[in-house]
Amino acid sequence: MGTIDTNAIAGSYWENITFDYDFTNAPIVLTQVQTDNDASFVKTRQNNITQDGFDLALENDEANLNSGHGTETVAWVAISSGTGDWDGNTFMAGETGDYVTEAFYTLNFGNAFNKAPKFLGNIASYYGSDPSGLRYQNLNNGNVEIKIEEDTSIDEEIIHITENVHFLAIEGTGTLTGSANTGNNDPLTGLATEQTATASQDIFVVGNAQEPLYDTYGKHDYLEILGFDQSEDVIQLNGIADNYSLGASPFDSNDQGIFLKVAGMQDELVAIVKDNNNLDLNSNQFVFV
Repeated sequence: MGTIDTNAIAGSYWENITFDYDFTNAPIVLTQVQTDNDASFVKTRQNNITQDGFDLALENDEANLNSGHGTETVAWVAISSGTGDWDGNTFMAGETGDYVTEAFYTLNFGNAFNKAPKFLGNIASYYGSDPSGLRYQNLNNGNVEIKIEEDTSIDEEIIHITENVHFLAIEGTGTLTGSANTGNNDPLTGLATEQTATASQDIFVVGNAQEPLYDTYGKHDYLEILGFDQSEDVIQLNGIADNYSLGASPFDSNDQGIFLKVAGMQDELVAIVKDNNNLDLNSNQFVFV
């Protein structure tokens, strides 16, 4: 997530947003104008969403399409598609594909929700250049109807080519807690503990009985484990082995990464074991609490 100050107008110039690190696949992207520096009507449009980033611009109403616009602050959030839990609230992030037009389109949630969720959405493509927004109706726990609504400040014509729509649906009420990416790593060395280890054995704590640790800032927050001895040292994780996967470190192929599986999102890097690449989650190198 992030913000950008821009006066770029869709169709004329686009701002390119580059993610701090790549997603496995193109994520779901939502954008919103945050300021009111220019009193004329404006909203956001986005295009060319990839795993690396996306294009963003402002869009005036049709009557002022080519008039330019003052600089506004736009906020954006990118999240991998899927379902999961966010502060105890079930969420679904997804896309429709290039199917949505001026006619209402039914977007199904399956069995993800027990009651009607809160619904956020953006047109995620720019196949039709007429200024347009997203409308929805009949939101319930199983589906919602959405459509593209063209601006009519010039004419009454509202037929629109198919567009892709990105959405985020969240069940529940209250405050969702997010954290800004500081870009600072948090490397720690192993900690000796008398609870599960002998005097010569190191316990590297990557999770406790309450929660996994180092799971907040993607690749920027992880435990760096130095000098790990596979014959006597132990890595402590929260939960069970099936909650994790092992793979090459994103920074050095000679090191092994430990990843927490997160529903609906890219697996979260929680630890890097330096100078090791043959760990086994089902071995005595790991203990789960």
